[in-house]
Amino acid sequence: MVPGREAGRTASWTLEPLCVHGERAAEDGVGPDPRCRASGEGGLRVVVDSSTCLDEAEAARLGITVVPLQLVIDGRTYRDVVDILRRDFYRSLRAGHSVHTTASPSVGDYLRAFRETPGDALCLTVAASISSMFQNAQIAAGLVREERLGRRVGVVDTGTAAAGLRLLAVEAGRLAAQGCDLDEAVERATSLAPRVVLLEVLETVAYLARSGRVPQVASRAVELLGLRPVVRFARGESGLVHVARSPEAGLRALQRSLMQTAHGQGMGAEGEGLEAVVFHADAGERMETLLARLRAGPARSGEDDGGG
Repeated sequence: MVPGREAGRTASWTLEPLCVHGERAAEDGVGPDPRCRASGEGGLRVVVDSSTCLDEAEAARLGITVVPLQLVIDGRTYRDVVDILRRDFYRSLRAGHSVHTTASPSVGDYLRAFRETPGDALCLTVAASISSMFQNAQIAAGLVREERLGRRVGVVDTGTAAAGLRLLAVEAGRLAAQGCDLDEAVERATSLAPRVVLLEVLETVAYLARSGRVPQVASRAVELLGLRPVVRFARGESGLVHVARSPEAGLRALQRSLMQTAHGQGMGAEGEGLEAVVFHADAGERMETLLARLRAGPARSGEDDGGG
């Protein structure tokens, strides 16, 4: 278990057996692939964007190339992590004095990453329903094919984002290290992606309203009532799970939803076999609270949520 130490970092955990990120119960169906061979030079390389929050050391260990997102403040573009720290972006966002937007890596960004791989590349992208990453990566992959560089590029729309994409990226990195070829890795990623569920508690919907994803009138109502939506995102589609009336109720609802999802996918009664990643956006203390509860044991779906 590795607790996050700053905004935008992650913490990984499993319910039982407790172990560091990367180990799994043998029966969960996502262990080593027997079809894969020992990895050699020029093997498969995994390419993802920086929303996965993989740091340089983690990415290097897993053989993953991370392409930075573009963070835009008042029209000036910064490369995520390279030109600006996430905590600084969040603080600027909270200050409310500037216009903030984000953009996917460009076709050129992906093309550069694909050209630099020593062999074939597997690119995993955020859901095409919410981002242009998949489209941009596909165009770049087509350009690589036209260049006839003697390598292949596979692009998979994972239908998830952020923490969900990180889970798939880590798994793909393991497969590459085991020597899986591109076809095997694409098949594995495609089969695992529908099982990945992203759950989140929104402290505010103001930023969604600014992007046009939530009507302004609905945003004002939610803010006035102090409500905190709990949202589920899977297979490229989002849905409202619960509306909490306090941060505490939001965390409880998130934990219950997580366990319900795990049980629905055939995990053990206490969540055995489940692997999850906890993300936060400048909310480190609440992340630590959630982690402590997850390590202590699952929330029961019938527990009172305190009116939230």
